[in-house]
Amino acid sequence: MSISPVSAAPLPSNPLPNPVQARPSRPAASAQPVSTLVQTAAQEAAETPAQTAQEASKGDTQAQRLIAARAAPTPTVNTSGQTIGTVVNTKA
Repeated sequence: MSISPVSAAPLPSNPLPNPVQARPSRPAASAQPVSTLVQTAAQEAAETPAQTAQEASKGDTQAQRLIAARAAPTPTVNTSGQTIGTVVNTKA
């Protein structure tokens, strides 16, 4: 058995692209200025339950979720912070 020499092939000058240059620039998270978003959030927080119901009836999903959260029963908690009045699965 004989071993023959292997000639090294010339490497390209830049084998891998620069990772910083390869990434496309990301657009801003929101096209709206922050002050507009704050004003919108303040308006949503200040609206009455009647306004929320009206928006929910028109298909506003955020209003529908808010109404569902308001309608959900809140658990009863004793002075130790434990929820009472729930069924416990003892077979688990």
